[in-house]
Amino acid sequence: MEPCGVSLRSNNDTTMDEAEQIPDWGTLDEFIFANRKLELLQALRERHSYTLADAIQAFSDRYAVLRAEQSNRFLVPDSDYWSGFYS
Repeated sequence: MEPCGVSLRSNNDTTMDEAEQIPDWGTLDEFIFANRKLELLQALRERHSYTLADAIQAFSDRYAVLRAEQSNRFLVPDSDYWSGFYS
């Protein structure tokens, strides 16, 4: 089960109701790769009406997926990524 009803997969093969809850990670991933955390959280909250806690959870979960699958696209190493970010 995925946290807070958020899917970490793309929007392919989903119903309309499911698609409304699944972020378009294609565009949001760029915020993650560029270490633009606050902009990502703001976008998740505005586009999908997430609470701050749900947005942080979705971000954290998606970060883990991207770090495992595409670590070469990040601008900073994992050890520095969360520096100065307190949730």
